[in-house]
Amino acid sequence: MKKRNFIFISFFIFIFINLFIIKNISSIIITSCEIWLYNLVPSVLPFYIIGDLLINYGFINYLKIILKKPFYKLFKVNESSIFIILFSMLTGIPSSAKYIKDLIKEDLISVDEANKIIRFCHFSNPLFITNIIGVKILGDPKMGFFILFSHFISNFILAFIFRNEEVKTKNTLYFNQEKLGKILSKSILNAFDTLLLILGNIIMFQLLISIIHEYFGCGDLFSIFIEITTGIFKIGSLNLNTTLKALIITSAISFGGFCIHSQVYAILSDTKVKYKNYLIGRLLQALIAPIILLLISCI
Repeated sequence: MKKRNFIFISFFIFIFINLFIIKNISSIIITSCEIWLYNLVPSVLPFYIIGDLLINYGFINYLKIILKKPFYKLFKVNESSIFIILFSMLTGIPSSAKYIKDLIKEDLISVDEANKIIRFCHFSNPLFITNIIGVKILGDPKMGFFILFSHFISNFILAFIFRNEEVKTKNTLYFNQEKLGKILSKSILNAFDTLLLILGNIIMFQLLISIIHEYFGCGDLFSIFIEITTGIFKIGSLNLNTTLKALIITSAISFGGFCIHSQVYAILSDTKVKYKNYLIGRLLQALIAPIILLLISCI
């Protein structure tokens, strides 16, 4: 048995045993499902379906005409990468991994391009940052926009840093000849496949957080780097000043949390995209984004 397989099997056996020890397991699973159903599905599902339809109907071909020149001058990316960037900005993580996988499947983006873009295409949902984090958690709408700006700009800084990396590109001329009903059915099923995978990861990592608290009593500052959504709410309840909370949250959403990393790894597992490129990008972004936030909040 490979060492890696042994570690994973041992890890899952450990979690399984602890399922009988955790007293509030039902409420953890229900809470995870509520987070998924009320926060994730409404904000992500329409974009997943529309994005899939646009891919099938050749929208990427039009990006070549409209946006390729300015984006290529700045970041040296083609129209397929531009599509991933734009829809990831609108949808939020882990949509970039989904779109990368879809475009690789349709032969519209090369593995080289995917390995480049995965470093700097990590965007949290903008409505989540401004409305939930800014208004509801921090009680400071202006700080919510500062976090959004810092989070997005840090991605573009990384894109500029890695711009000169030479990659092989694919021809993006594509149009699906299937009927609308069939394409729409495939798009809906594809969207729900991804959402159900995300739900499974959220439940697993919520259980992991409970197990860690049970054994080690780790605080909320640790849990935010495991599962972002609930961790952010816990940070919001701490007795810290708003700027410090914002810096911690900015770093956390830029890193993504191990739950998000697990989702990205799972989505891209049947492609040749290297997870280490995603990890390197998130570590760099988790350092850059708080610095930007600190600078603009002090002006």
